[in-house]
Amino acid sequence: MKYFVCFILMMIGIAGFGQAGKQVLEGSVTYITSQNVYVGFASTKGLTAGDTLYILKENNSIPALLIKDLSSRSCVCIALNSLVFTVGDKIISGEKLVAIDSNAASKNPEPVKPAEVKVDTATSSGSGQQARKQLITGRISVSSNTGFSNVSSTNERMRYTLQLNARNIGNSRLSAESYVSFTHRNNEWKQIKSNIFNGLKIYNLALSYELGKYSHLSLGRKINPNLSTMGAIDGLQYEFRKKEFSAGVIAGSRPDYSDYGFNFNLLQYGAYLGLDHQMGKGSMQNSVAFIEQQNSGKTDRRFAYFQHSNTVVKNLYLYGSLEVDLFIRKIDSISNSSPSLTNLYVSLRYKIGQKLSLSASYSSRKNTIYYETYRLLYTESYVDMIRNSLSSQTQGYFVTANYHTNSRLLFGLSSGYRFQKNDPKPSKNLYGYATYLDMPGLHVSFTLSATLMQSTYLSGNIFGLGISRDFLKGKLYANINVKYAKYLYSSFDATIMQYLGEADLMWRISRKLSLSVDYNTTMEKTVKYGSVYVQLSKSF
Repeated sequence: MKYFVCFILMMIGIAGFGQAGKQVLEGSVTYITSQNVYVGFASTKGLTAGDTLYILKENNSIPALLIKDLSSRSCVCIALNSLVFTVGDKIISGEKLVAIDSNAASKNPEPVKPAEVKVDTATSSGSGQQARKQLITGRISVSSNTGFSNVSSTNERMRYTLQLNARNIGNSRLSAESYVSFTHRNNEWKQIKSNIFNGLKIYNLALSYELGKYSHLSLGRKINPNLSTMGAIDGLQYEFRKKEFSAGVIAGSRPDYSDYGFNFNLLQYGAYLGLDHQMGKGSMQNSVAFIEQQNSGKTDRRFAYFQHSNTVVKNLYLYGSLEVDLFIRKIDSISNSSPSLTNLYVSLRYKIGQKLSLSASYSSRKNTIYYETYRLLYTESYVDMIRNSLSSQTQGYFVTANYHTNSRLLFGLSSGYRFQKNDPKPSKNLYGYATYLDMPGLHVSFTLSATLMQSTYLSGNIFGLGISRDFLKGKLYANINVKYAKYLYSSFDATIMQYLGEADLMWRISRKLSLSVDYNTTMEKTVKYGSVYVQLSKSF
């Protein structure tokens, strides 16, 4: 912890530091708590509470965050559609689909996926030549998470993160990108010394080269926005794009499934096709991919992936994707037909005027089977693992409604329903909130929330009150949440009551340097535990 304090003092010493019309603002996630996502902008002019912010995914802008409160430079938001964020994620305003050219990239919403590099291919005036200009941006952060309780010893986890994007290095066709973190606990150095990847996580580390006007080549670890469900790809990726048509190939390996290191036994290769079509004021995107994944030279999985999105109908956004497994290994006592639908996801969002937005989604998911990996990991229970995976299917529905009145009131309601064939009971949850923004005189925002849940093993209720306020013209933001939770465990007929508290403080020291502190505590009848999370982040 003393090294962390020294680092904070050093960084502070170095610092010295709406959607109105069709304007699109670009910001990034600066801080995340269990309740809120904080997004920083150069200016929030044109944004209002109740607006929707978007994240780039699959060459489209996906509804991601709802603004609860805002200052001159930052927004306090709640996540939509169960998306997950990490600090540094690129966020944009405006609901128009964003077309991405062959060298641009999008940001995936899972907790470890960084923004990709956009290669500047602007044409200089009157020359007809590409005017490339070097642009280097990034973010470095250090965080400490200290947990404590009255029934166990205190533990501390340190995390260091570097995100770096270098476009058109030396005004050339070459670009680079990286997103790397290192995490450790003081009592875990032995495990890290035995395997560096127990602490080091490389989520993105790649070079990209613009081969010409229509194509580019990437080498290293990188997420392909056309194949985001695959996660990171280690190896070569080539893409050709001309007008509405795109095509690409990938060849390399998968990250190791145990430590996310490099494992060249997990080979994979494939190809994809895409078509982006403008239709009036809307657009439509379609892509299809065929992928082969192996383990030690034997087929692990072979599947096809398809996705579709469009905004052809005004104020209506549709997105869908599916995966079909094409390789089915014949195993004694197990009969199965090929192909098999593994994953299906459909979401629909409709905005009614400036006040009401509605969204709904459906998902159907089976456990993905990696035949050779399962055989190596589960030698004795291999057949049972395959049988259970083939028979398992989780389906779910999720609906959300958000309403912003003409005054300072904001309401929201969401509900989820999830079930498996063999579940005694489906899992159900209902969440609602009401927010009063920027109370006159006090400039404080209040949020009341309630969650009702029920599953096979438990049922429970959670009620909460949140208070937030900006200070020093938006440079300092404070948020306090208190909650009461009651859970009934049906399996052993026990009731547990919890009192939860959370206090967040974010200080924008300068335009590129911020410090955040988050304190959480949970109190039960005989057990008390909590944590303190501190993060210092500097962008450049």
